[in-house]
Amino acid sequence: MATSLVKLDLLGEKELIASLRRLPFTVQRKIIKPAVRKGARPIRSQMRKNLKRKLQRRTTQEVSEKTGKLRKRTIVVGTGNLLRSIGVRERVYTGAFHISVGPLWPLGAHAHLFEFGTVPRQTSKGLNRGVMPAQPFTAEAFRMRGRQSARAIAKAIRDGVLREAAKEGARSGRG
Repeated sequence: MATSLVKLDLLGEKELIASLRRLPFTVQRKIIKPAVRKGARPIRSQMRKNLKRKLQRRTTQEVSEKTGKLRKRTIVVGTGNLLRSIGVRERVYTGAFHISVGPLWPLGAHAHLFEFGTVPRQTSKGLNRGVMPAQPFTAEAFRMRGRQSARAIAKAIRDGVLREAAKEGARSGRG
């Protein structure tokens, strides 16, 4: 699977991170999970746009049965599995939250070939399997939408911390 590892640090958000760490882990998870999912949306949509743009297209000409005129049709070559495979997967570890955005297995199992390309290949019987030029779409998406994603995550975390603080204030005011 083609992956681009990007470590996201919310710089300039020291107070926000400190206030988040003061909350119990279950509450942190409740805040962070939707925040990171919201931040993954721009990257995911950019990946899909990049991939659609890079998919191989073929133009054919055919005669229309209705009008009898020559018309051009553009056909996308391939099954569309790679495009359908782009998604978001999250995992929670002890004290950490990890999210992956990109082609997911099994539909995206060939994403690395598309992203990084291949060298000339031959089978053991000497049959030529050709060359695939590199067509990066994941790294471009992170580069193009990384800052927008970080801002969305920081805003969602800030809103979540404030919401949980208001809930805690309401609870302590009752009792």
